[in-house]
Amino acid sequence: EIGHEHWGTYRGIAERYGVYFATVEGYAKEIGLKEITVRTSPGVAEPAVCLEALLKYEKFRALIESPRANGEGAWRGFYIDVDGNHWGSFSLIGKRLGCSHTRAQHVCEAAQDRIKTYVVESGRTAVGYCFEDIAQSVEGKKLLEMPRAKEGPNGEEELWTAPDGSHWGGRGLMARELQMANGQKLVRCLRDSNVKTRRGIDFIGHERTFYCLEDLQKLPEIVEHLKRLTTK
Repeated sequence: EIGHEHWGTYRGIAERYGVYFATVEGYAKEIGLKEITVRTSPGVAEPAVCLEALLKYEKFRALIESPRANGEGAWRGFYIDVDGNHWGSFSLIGKRLGCSHTRAQHVCEAAQDRIKTYVVESGRTAVGYCFEDIAQSVEGKKLLEMPRAKEGPNGEEELWTAPDGSHWGGRGLMARELQMANGQKLVRCLRDSNVKTRRGIDFIGHERTFYCLEDLQKLPEIVEHLKRLTTK
């Protein structure tokens, strides 16, 4: 404290308000705040600025008044507003939708009627998209309704089981289930057939073309392949 003014280091001010120190420093430099040198511990000197002067800067006030991310529970990392809506980044939305970051970005940007800037646990700011809006969008509904493979106990992808009992998965998963080490052979079989397909999501969140295992097992070339395996 100097006179009636309070001076603090960038890190000290950041910790006080729960924001990222580099953002505090950037705002101080934007408005050309005077710096003084203070000792924070023996042998350590850091620049400090006047807190009252910084608080006059509209962007800094907006930062410290920004909504905060939830720090625990199933919605950790999201900002939850007074109406119970959940606001999160592409990455967080992607996890809730069960899709990749890139796919989530596309879906969010296509439905970005409402966005909010909020402060995450690290103190950095993030642009949040409303999960409830996304989930009700055309693309969001499509993703939530897509079949999806799961990760098995050994870290391998497992087939998705449809309500009718059929089993579905991507091409790599089909090659594994059919014991076809030569993936190109399966590619040829698929190219020359008219098997039905559907879009699905693999266990790491990427959208794929899914094939039905039972349909593939009926293809003549695969029938012969499976026969050869049983006669070895």
